[in-house]
Amino acid sequence: MVLHCFIVEKRQGIEKASENGRNGKRRRENSANKNSDLTPSRENAETRRVRWFSDGAASAVATKLDIQEHGVEAGPVVICDTGAEDEDNYRFRADCEEWFGCSITVIKSEEYESVFDVWQKRRFMSGQNGAPCTKAMKFVPRLNFEEYGDIHIFGYTADLNDVKRAYRLTGEFRPGCFETPLISRDITKANCLALLEGAGIEQPRTYAMGFPNANCLQFGCVKAQSPRYWALFRQQFPDRFERTAVLARELGVKLAQMGEEKGKNGERIVIRGFIDDIPADFPTTDAIAPTCDLLCSINAQDLSDA
Repeated sequence: MVLHCFIVEKRQGIEKASENGRNGKRRRENSANKNSDLTPSRENAETRRVRWFSDGAASAVATKLDIQEHGVEAGPVVICDTGAEDEDNYRFRADCEEWFGCSITVIKSEEYESVFDVWQKRRFMSGQNGAPCTKAMKFVPRLNFEEYGDIHIFGYTADLNDVKRAYRLTGEFRPGCFETPLISRDITKANCLALLEGAGIEQPRTYAMGFPNANCLQFGCVKAQSPRYWALFRQQFPDRFERTAVLARELGVKLAQMGEEKGKNGERIVIRGFIDDIPADFPTTDAIAPTCDLLCSINAQDLSDA
C-alpha cells in the first residue's frame, strides 16, 4: 500500500511536514533542473520497483515482502555502498540474496572510496549542517541511479519514530511513487528480527553487540552524538575507534555531547567533547545512533542549499 493512502490512519501524534521541508523540495527541484546529470533519465519509462536495501533487518523484510507480492522481475534490490560497513554485513547481504532469489545491485560514489575518504578530503566530519558523507556516499549515487517513474520501496517499520519519518517523506515524493510495506502491515523492528530468525537468517552481528543498526561500523557514525554509542564502539572495535578519534582530533571535531548547562539568559548550552575524552568506564548500554536514510540525505541537501 502506498504511504500517502494509509498514513491518514496514523496521523495522531505525528508532526506534519514543515514549510521548510516544502521549500527544500522546491530548491532541490530547481537545482535538479539546472543539473541534468542528477535528474531522472526517462520520462515515459516502464515502471520499475526499486527495493532499497541497507544491510539491516527492516529493509530485508520489506524487500522480501515486495518480491513476494510483485515478483523479483519487477525491479532491482539496491544498496548504496559507503565503504564503511562491518565485514559481517557482507555475509548478511549474501544470505539475503539467497532469500530474495536475486542479486543485490551495489551503487557507489564515483568520487570517494569510503566515508573516511570523504572526511579526509573535505577536511570536515560533522557539524550543524550534518555530515558530508551522507550526501556524497548515499544521496548523489541514489540520484544518479533513479529513473523517472520508479516506485521506491523503503523499510520503514510500524514503530512510531519510523512512521513519523516516513510521513515526513510524503512532502518529498509525488503521490504513489514510494511504498512502505512494513508500515502497511503493521510490522515493527522486533517483528522483522523475528521474521529473519524464522527464515533461518542470522541478523548482522552488530545488533547482538548492542548497536541499534548495522550502519558504518568500520569508522563509526559521526552523526551519533551519544557518548554511550562511542563508548560501545571503542569497546567493540578499539582499532577502528582510534582511527576515527585521531582524525577528529586533527580536524578539531568534538563529536560527543557530554552534557548541557544553562547560559546566563537561561538558554541551553550543549557541552561537547572529543570521543577519546569519554571515560573508559562510561556506560555502553542504550547506544543511540541516528538512522542514516534518505530523509537524512534530504535534510543535508536542504541545509547545503539554504
